Amino acid sequence: MSEENKRIREWLEKFKRFVDESRPLFIKKPTKRPLRARGKKGGVKWYHFRTQDIRREIARGLGELYDIALGFAKNDALERKEREKWSRVAAYIAQTLNSILQTYDVMKIEKSIEELRQFVKLHLGD
Repeated sequence: MSEENKRIREWLEKFKRFVDESRPLFIKKPTKRPLRARGKKGGVKWYHFRTQDIRREIARGLGELYDIALGFAKNDALERKEREKWSRVAAYIAQTLNSILQTYDVMKIEKSIEELRQFVKLHLGD
């Protein structure tokens, strides 16, 4: 296996892990918590996921992938064509990250991740 294929394979494995780990964030997992005793008689309040938590976890994962892709893009030992490919991937990740950090809509975040997945599949061959 060539060195380029090894780099791509390792990065794709990390990307796949990121996608797999981010999916459960979008699934509604209601949890029951007892109401506090401030004049309320017992009962249960249901809590759902929080967009801030989703954004934080996705930003962390995308940041790691961005750093790796940027490192490959700046590596002078690689051929120019390969560095350009990694530059495009790093730039698209940065755009996706920026888009996610500016929105609070979970559906838009999901759409951004799916678009990134399609971009990676097209440019790195998933």
